[in-house]
Amino acid sequence: MTPQQVLEQLRNGKRAPLYLLIGEASYWRDALLAGLGIHDPDVEVESFSDDGISAAAVIQACDTFTLFGERRLVLWEAPPWLVEGKGPSLSAGEEQALFHYLERPNENTTLVLLAAAVNGRARTVQQLRHHAVEVSLTEAKPNEAIRFVRDFFAAKGVRITPAVAEAIAFRVGNDWMQLHSECEKLLAYCAGQPVTVESVAEVVSASAQGQLFDVADLLLSGRGAEAVTLARRMLAGGESPQGLLGLLAWQYRLLYGALLLRERNGDPNALAKAMDAHPFAARNAFRHSQQLDVAAVSWALRRLAAVDHAIKNGEGSAETLTLTFLAEAASHRCIR
Repeated sequence: MTPQQVLEQLRNGKRAPLYLLIGEASYWRDALLAGLGIHDPDVEVESFSDDGISAAAVIQACDTFTLFGERRLVLWEAPPWLVEGKGPSLSAGEEQALFHYLERPNENTTLVLLAAAVNGRARTVQQLRHHAVEVSLTEAKPNEAIRFVRDFFAAKGVRITPAVAEAIAFRVGNDWMQLHSECEKLLAYCAGQPVTVESVAEVVSASAQGQLFDVADLLLSGRGAEAVTLARRMLAGGESPQGLLGLLAWQYRLLYGALLLRERNGDPNALAKAMDAHPFAARNAFRHSQQLDVAAVSWALRRLAAVDHAIKNGEGSAETLTLTFLAEAASHRCIR
């Protein structure tokens, strides 16, 4: 199940006796534990994180009746038998005791097992999955991030366009916590005014990928000097020239695809599907393709290939060659 589905169940009062939370997305981990009552004064919480903790100790904690609260929440973090490549399996006796408990769990206790990754081949884990609500806590995929942004603003009573949702998701990247924080910041900034793609660019802090995209976007918008300045700042901050060149090559390939699809009455959705691109990147490529032609994009791709070859053959500093390409592209006659 997804974290959102589990949270919806919890809001409706539906709580399972066992949850298996797999992954490292702290935003959803914290949200799910909060939904299960970790901060609720009426919930008694007991947590186990020592590798040496026995299954018997955890089962005893689960079977304990509440003394002061209404429910118990028992957390078992990264038990060695559960985690991929971490430790030995449960003994036969411990395994039997664990599944005996899960056949008739304490109705007032919720047991939560947490791990970054699990040993899915282990028989115990496979059997455990029959009893647990399993939740994947992974980084945001593009469509998940877009949906998250849309749902966030809808919950606040704010309407946003698909282009705005795509722009936010693309600019922030796959970090759920950062995505939520940037949405909060943008909401406060707009303060009742329409949320636009322009306000996203002004307010939302870009991830490393988002900043690389900004260089390409400035360049293709005819703002070459600003593109070079931003690239210099990023390279000085530790960004690799190869990373910047790779993003530029990808952007020009998207442009080439957009130009070809335009001739066939295609649209950004078709481009995103055909090239497995983020919807915002595809939409942006279509926008830029209105002012570019195939010859200009082909020139850029050839020059990028030449720069890559020069770097690999030690024909100059990678940083210098990258900045030289940007300067050349800024002055190249590529506008129709």
